Amino acid sequence: MKVISLDDYREKDGLNGELRKDEYGYEYCFAEGYEEWYDHFRCEAVEIGDVFANMLEFGKKRTFVSILFSKEWTVPEVVNWLRTYTIHVGESPAQGMVEFEEVLSYRGIPVILGEKGRGTLEFDAGVLDEITDYYEHHHVIRNSANYEEVEWPEKDDALDVEYPGVADDE
Repeated sequence: MKVISLDDYREKDGLNGELRKDEYGYEYCFAEGYEEWYDHFRCEAVEIGDVFANMLEFGKKRTFVSILFSKEWTVPEVVNWLRTYTIHVGESPAQGMVEFEEVLSYRGIPVILGEKGRGTLEFDAGVLDEITDYYEHHHVIRNSANYEEVEWPEKDDALDVEYPGVADDE
């Protein structure tokens, strides 16, 4: 997996995680070293929009650790997505959002995709679409030892990029 430095973007865009790439695609990891927290664990990646909210599962506890992007995405597309959208996993309210794009519940846990902003949005977890029973599971082993270095784009190269799954409704 490639590791991409976000140093130039941290202050301006609040991109404080690590962007990594492997044979399956990109992972924006904001829980640094989560692979080393426990000896035995598994992750569940829940599809929301065209990305996946990756949750580390240890016993009955789940922690949102990263966002996964398929291999069809490019680095500029990932950067634009991260600048535009955010995912909230957990109870209401969803902070740092100005508009909901998609809301669902997985194993009783709210998973919210929204447009990034300075707002705080309330939601009723009791009325969210529970997808657990019909969610299609795929088993994939992602080995963090396979991370490889990737060039990070210049800031201007990431502007005005169209990316998978987001259409302009105008």
